[in-house]
This record gives sequence, structure tokens and C-alpha cells, in this order.
Amino acid sequence: MSIKNKKITTVALWLGIALFFFALFTELTDPVTALLRTTGIVVPQAAIFYLNIRVLLPKYFKPRPGHYVFLALLSIVVSFGVGRLLFTFTPEYRRFGEVFDGPTKVMIQEVMSYSLWRFEETLIHSAPPIFAVLASLYFYSYKKAQESDKKRLSVVESEKDFLMQQINPHFLFNTLNNIYSMTSMNDPKGPEAVMRLSKLLDYSLYGTRKGIVSLRDEVSYIKNFTELFLLKDDEIVNVTIDHIHTDPSRKIAPMLLIPFVENAFKHGNVECVHEGFVRISLATEGNTLTFICENSFCEDKRKSPGHGIGIQNVSRRLELFYPKRHSLETGSRNRVFYVKLKIELDDTEMSDN
Repeated sequence: MSIKNKKITTVALWLGIALFFFALFTELTDPVTALLRTTGIVVPQAAIFYLNIRVLLPKYFKPRPGHYVFLALLSIVVSFGVGRLLFTFTPEYRRFGEVFDGPTKVMIQEVMSYSLWRFEETLIHSAPPIFAVLASLYFYSYKKAQESDKKRLSVVESEKDFLMQQINPHFLFNTLNNIYSMTSMNDPKGPEAVMRLSKLLDYSLYGTRKGIVSLRDEVSYIKNFTELFLLKDDEIVNVTIDHIHTDPSRKIAPMLLIPFVENAFKHGNVECVHEGFVRISLATEGNTLTFICENSFCEDKRKSPGHGIGIQNVSRRLELFYPKRHSLETGSRNRVFYVKLKIELDDTEMSDN
């Protein structure tokens, strides 16, 4: 809601309260008395509300609660006094000034009626300022809760951006190492590797700016990365990517799966032995995305696969993007390291393409 709309809504609310009291008092007394009584209630009530919201609560509520309670009670008493003072100028009030004229029986009846009237007046003039204090407490607490949530979300978004910025250098470092190995051996596939790298960088720098990408694009990125890696050695053949059962229209946080793929190639033995392999599979069933990445490894590397900046990064990003909507399982058996990730995707996260 814009500032202008908030002001209009606020004015309309106070006018509505004033009209309510004026209509109520008009049914009971003359218009002049109704106007003065409405003024004696609504004006002090508004004054207390804004005094609490803008001065007392921010300044005294948390640091000095005792001072706040005292000042809030004082404002209620002052408001009550102002309302009663304005009421003394009304024609209705002057009528009760003559209750002691007349016979004794009539005088006693009038005194009893006057006492009841005084109690009702006390209730009428004390209830609105008390309500104003309680309302200001509610709105102040609500505003603070909103500010806290906004600040927390801002921190989360900043951390997401920071983690995303970490991924690109990490990925670039690993890929440049691969290209360096190729060029140092005068491999003719070097130019093709550079071209593929430029496509990957184009996606990582520009394609991920929206904060969410389609599974189609993410799978394409994984395939390009894998093909870039395979350019290093024609004998690497045991690399498979299965995504036949994936709904490409689904969307996901960008660069979320690639660290696992990088990890599989970096710490696996697909380059070293003929039996080495990397197997990647993605599937969607309803709202659930299942990603599995397996790689063989040598015994002397058995402690390496599950660690590193990339894996720590993606674990934290999962907590931020999909809190309580994901499960991540990693482990090793029979010299095979595996990652099994399940994510509950949002129904609204569908691609327009």
C-alpha cells in the first residue's frame, strides 16, 4: 500500500469512529451535546494512539517499561479529564446541576439517577483511551514484527546472492584447470573447449539473474559441463545423464545441481580406470524432483568426495531456497560415492515456455 493510500485509509478510519460516536450520542441527546461528547472522546483517543505509536512505545517500551506504564496511565487520565471537561459545556450536563432543587423525594431520585449517570459517563470516557493504548500496542508490535521479517528476508536474500557469487568462481576455477591441461598438451580440442566454456559462463552470468530457472536449462547446463569435461579424453565413455522422466517446465534454483556433478568428476576415477563411471539421473513425479549422482572412486580418495566449498555451498542454498522441502543423502558403498537429493517444488514454479 502506498503512503498516499495509507493516509486516506487512516483519515477514513478516524472519521468512521467519529461518525459512529456522533450517531450514537445523537440518539440519546441533542446535536450540540453529541458533537462535544464525540470530540471529547475521539480527539483524546487519537492523541493517545499517536503519542504511543510515535513517542512512548519506541522510546520507553523496551528500555524502560516502568516509565512506559506510568506515562501510558498518565495519558489515559489526562484524556479522561479532557473528555470530562468538554462535557461540562454541554446542555445535558447543566441539567444535572439542578438536581437538588425540589422536594426531598424527587431530589433523592435525581441523585440516584445522577450517580448512575456519572458511572456511565466514567465508563464512556475511560474506555476509548484504554482501547487506544491497547490498539497502539498491537499496531506497534505488528509493525516491529513486519520490520523484523523484512530484515530477516533481506539477510537471507543477501546470503543467497553471496553463495551464488561463490559458485561462479568455484566453477570457473575447476573448468579453467581442465582447459589448461588441454592447451598445455596442444590438444586441438582446446578452442572447442573455450567455446563451450563461454556458453556456460553466459548462462551462469546472465541466464540465472531471475533467481530461478527451468529444469530444461539446468539440465542443458549439466550436459554442456559434462561434454566440456569429456573433451579432455576420448577414452572417457562411462558417463551417462538420464533425464527422460523429467518435466522440463518445472523450475529450480539455478546452479543448484552442478556442484554435485563437479564433485563427481573431480573426486571420481572416471579418468583413471576403464571401469570408472559417473551416472547422473533426474526425474520428476508430481511436485517432487529426484536427483541422483553416482561416481566410482579409488580407495585413497574415499574421504574426499563429500567435502569441498561447492558441496557446503549447495547444502546451505538448499536450506535457504527449500527449507523443510528437501532431503539430501550422501554416502559411499563398494567404492561408489552417491548423492540423492529430493526437492518438493512449488506448484507455481512452472515455466512459461
